[in-house]
Amino acid sequence: MMRKRSVVRISVLTSFALCILFNACISTRQQSEILSLKTLTGDSLALQNCRSMCFLSDGRSCICTDDTVYICRFNTVELSLPIPGVTSTIESRDRVYFGSRSGLWEWNMHQSVAQQLSLPALREYCPVSALILDQQQQLWIGTNGMGLFRMRDSRIEPMAGASFVSSLCTTPDSSVWVGTNIGLLRIKGNDRVMYDEEISHRGLAIPDNMVEHVEYESSGNVWVFMSHAVSVIKPQEYTAEADHIDIQSFTYIGRDGNSIHRLVEEQIDKVHARWLASDMGLLLLSKVPEESHSDGTELSYREDPNAELQSFRFDNNQSEIRDIVLHQGTLYVVGPSGIWIVPQGKREEWMKHNSLPTAQ
Repeated sequence: MMRKRSVVRISVLTSFALCILFNACISTRQQSEILSLKTLTGDSLALQNCRSMCFLSDGRSCICTDDTVYICRFNTVELSLPIPGVTSTIESRDRVYFGSRSGLWEWNMHQSVAQQLSLPALREYCPVSALILDQQQQLWIGTNGMGLFRMRDSRIEPMAGASFVSSLCTTPDSSVWVGTNIGLLRIKGNDRVMYDEEISHRGLAIPDNMVEHVEYESSGNVWVFMSHAVSVIKPQEYTAEADHIDIQSFTYIGRDGNSIHRLVEEQIDKVHARWLASDMGLLLLSKVPEESHSDGTELSYREDPNAELQSFRFDNNQSEIRDIVLHQGTLYVVGPSGIWIVPQGKREEWMKHNSLPTAQ
């Protein structure tokens, strides 16, 4: 059977200099100023091997590298926590939880140290791969090898025995979505629904069992990024009162095997666009094709002024973008060699001058 395809362009970029952090002045040129963090003693601190960042409710930010978590106020590091390989960060009340390759960590925001928490598993300090707060503000913990857990009233309990949990998200209907290496699991109260490539039931089939990342967006869609496919599960599929419909799927976004690490929504020129952190770099998806094909739809390259996909890269970076944060209108882009800032007021001009030339 001939595979149908919907083609979109990836436009691609000139240079954009390294910029590391926070609400700092950006030059009127098309390139940003090169900034570095400072310690409390005024010494410069260059960021290396960045993995992720987030902003906390008290105005501080949290920057995770391969071996350290930096708690910063503006561009000054107030605290360094020696937690290696952080995969996920969640704030809950006055606590911040870190999932890492060394396990689960809890940091009281009023203290200067973090403590490691044990899980009720054969390996109590097993690698933690994902964290999420559900609609009741309970912490869910996904691990590499020991399954899924939930923290309720400071007590941690097992919830599922999946061998590897890659990602977690939650939807307003109180469902928790669990990406695993054997498919996608949805938990709502005592009900559990499995989505995988072996299921033929309408509305439950996805084209790949290796789920790498799941994201919820404000439209109600759940995006499922797999090793060789992408699916979009619409709310009319997973709400109880709705009939099951076919899940819309694509073979890839950008190129085959391109891993997506984060999806962030933004209204750009009255268009509901999606920024994607990926192995290819920073992508901007301005439209999702409306047609659905059971055999998948490729989003591939084409030189087209009305293309739906654009790509951006930055100097001093090896293409990969690991995280994106949209905070108070400013876009923070995290790559292995640092963090770039794209302010809201300069976004349109920056995009115009920094998109990559068409690639095949």
